[in-house]
Amino acid sequence: MPAYSESLAQKILSALEEAFPTKVSSRDLKTRVPDFAEVPDKEWSLALDALYKMRFVDGKTYRTGARGTLEAIVNLEITPLGREGIRNRSREEKWKSYYGNFFGQFGMEFYQRWKPKLAAGSVGAIVGFLLHQDLWTNAKNALAGTLLGIAIFAITDLFRVPWLIHKRTLKLEQAVSHKGFAILGLSVLGIILVGVLYLTAPRWIPTRHRYALSTQDSQYPGFTNTLHVFKNLSALTPNKKCLIRLTAPQENREVLSILRDFAGDFCDVETPYNSAAPVEEILDGSVNDAIVVHMANEGSSKEGSPRELTFMNDMGNVFSVRRKYDLPPGSPDGLIWLQIGRGYPWRKDGGEAGTSN
Repeated sequence: MPAYSESLAQKILSALEEAFPTKVSSRDLKTRVPDFAEVPDKEWSLALDALYKMRFVDGKTYRTGARGTLEAIVNLEITPLGREGIRNRSREEKWKSYYGNFFGQFGMEFYQRWKPKLAAGSVGAIVGFLLHQDLWTNAKNALAGTLLGIAIFAITDLFRVPWLIHKRTLKLEQAVSHKGFAILGLSVLGIILVGVLYLTAPRWIPTRHRYALSTQDSQYPGFTNTLHVFKNLSALTPNKKCLIRLTAPQENREVLSILRDFAGDFCDVETPYNSAAPVEEILDGSVNDAIVVHMANEGSSKEGSPRELTFMNDMGNVFSVRRKYDLPPGSPDGLIWLQIGRGYPWRKDGGEAGTSN
């Protein structure tokens, strides 16, 4: 038993709407429209019977068998209810059918007129390849030239589509029958848009230069504050001979490397400090998500010396820091040990600078 086809029923209604007020027979309608001629008889009869029972069509029916199977309808015409059904369906699918029709026609034009596009794309590729001596630049230019050559003709097709749709006689179904053309049309348009964005990107996307500095860069404050940590430390250290020891677990070796690069311009850095030491020794006394500053109390007051206060405040502008006064036995005078713990030692986004003991 064939299944009821909603799309076939809508096509029948559209054909009867076009023929109205002339009445036709169901057999004449089936043979007159090419798309209907290919529909199996049982599927055709089922769609007609459904329309008749929904009172979308009217006419004299001929049925056979105990079940009253519909064989034909003479004096067939669409009813006011059927016309209302068409209008409702049209309102529901107006934008989808329009753009499906549009891109379907565009895809068909692109497919049927492929020779000039191939020629234009080839010329664009050759010209783009010969513009530079660099092979990679030539390859990019060849690709851009190919897209540009094809895009010129594709855009022409794009502007021709509305005229072609308007020119066509509005028969049973305005949409292009092959859905592949609609997919092709959408794909071509997408490639054109990507190509245009690629070619114009250098003009509207800000260019980031590797060595350029900008105060608007989110990393600029961290860079300058870290620089000031050791610059100020050196200025406040007697004979400007500050000494820094750095330790970190494997996961934060990058942080250690950054601090070593900054500190090395102003202080002496123990490089490396017993890199073979066990992880337990490196982490003994550390604090997760922070840097512990091991620094002897240099001032007579509880607050500490200006060098201590300045260093801790400067470090707090960049990192989450903790203060301890203990140092390993035999440590040189004036040594500052920066013990980087596990996790995220940087100052939290939006957090306030500060230290705690």
